[in-house]
Amino acid sequence: MKAEDLEVFIEVKSGENVVSSKFSGETTEVVKAVQKFLSDSIPAFSIGNKIFLRIPSASELADMIGSDVKISGADIIFVKKPADAIEGIRKALVAARVASELSARPAPTLSVKEIAVATGIAEKTINNNLTKLTKQGEVERAAKGVYKITDRGILETSPMISPPGDVK
Repeated sequence: MKAEDLEVFIEVKSGENVVSSKFSGETTEVVKAVQKFLSDSIPAFSIGNKIFLRIPSASELADMIGSDVKISGADIIFVKKPADAIEGIRKALVAARVASELSARPAPTLSVKEIAVATGIAEKTINNNLTKLTKQGEVERAAKGVYKITDRGILETSPMISPPGDVK
């Protein structure tokens, strides 16, 4: 078993009935297998999976933005120019969140200036679009001139992220 692999043992008891299973392998595959096992074993879990929102993990977010944005220490670097300011802001803030979860940044936030530098878009344009994104609930103001992406913002960003290897 590799260091990044995962091993999980689950036992579900319901009255006299006991169902158990062991899963091991690559983390993503184990998580999928565990979810399926729980959905099959516990009907309420299956229903919950259908209605509860799941935000991608830092690893999944890094996979999603990796072809467009890179993290170098605390810096956010676009390797592919964003199509517009909204896309640039969302992706920069997702990268900041990932960097924070990996302890490369002290917080999952970026200032207006940091976003402007990363995206190559004027601060005035960034400010105008941050106001719009804040009103839509996609971005949250953490302090004066400092912002972070919300879960809603991550979900809105996901469809615009290039598939891995899709470089234009």
